[in-house]
Amino acid sequence: MGDELDILLRDFYAKYANQDISDDKIQTIKDTYGDDYDTLLRDLYAKYAQSDLEDSKLETIITTYGLKKKVEDHNKSVSVSYKKTSLGTLKKVFRRGVGAYNNNPQSVRPSVNSADQWAYARVNSFLYALKNEKFRSGKHDTDLFPSGHPLSSKKEQKQEGYNDYPQSATNNAKRMIEWRDKYGRDEVKGGTAVGWQRAASLAARESLSAETVGRMAAFNRHRKNATVDPKFKDTPWKDRGYVAWNLWGGTSGVNWAIKKMETIRNKE
Repeated sequence: MGDELDILLRDFYAKYANQDISDDKIQTIKDTYGDDYDTLLRDLYAKYAQSDLEDSKLETIITTYGLKKKVEDHNKSVSVSYKKTSLGTLKKVFRRGVGAYNNNPQSVRPSVNSADQWAYARVNSFLYALKNEKFRSGKHDTDLFPSGHPLSSKKEQKQEGYNDYPQSATNNAKRMIEWRDKYGRDEVKGGTAVGWQRAASLAARESLSAETVGRMAAFNRHRKNATVDPKFKDTPWKDRGYVAWNLWGGTSGVNWAIKKMETIRNKE
């Protein structure tokens, strides 16, 4: 249970003992109980909550904090909003895993010995796909991906258009198109076919799908190209990174996309 136990103990002491718990005390508890989490939780409930802990509630607590730690670790590992998740979402994935184990046993690998083990495997698969935009094997739970995620099956949300991006994003895209038309692709070598397609959409003030907004937000990983390399100060159109950055709306466009994806995600 590891770090999940730290979170659980801090939450428990704050709720039932009305006090913060020190790192030293957490370590003392770990040293005392070792891996016997069942006894630890039952003792805590008896002492502070003054009640017995039913087996079903014990399992729920352990599962919740296991998933909570996965959410925290996953969200720290990604910077794009449409790749983040929530405890509520992982609980849904987990419950579906338990249901699959109980109702569809033929789909369960022989090495799996419990419903919880199968459910955690499903959660781990979901988080991998959420982060990497691809599944290791068969697809599942695509309805639980944020609408801006490429794997999301929320078609109705993907079809919603957004055209309230700043005029400066349009201007950045137009400037790249003008450079290409003036100097040709022999000199303006930056940008992929997709990037030039995005610039055309921004230049024409077209509505963008949630998926496209998500890809614009993801382009934030190239922010280092937001300024022209000094060696291209007199010929900025030759700076491939700078051109690619501005095809996606430049700094103002990417900043808008990041905020828009937060808004889209919060509506889900």
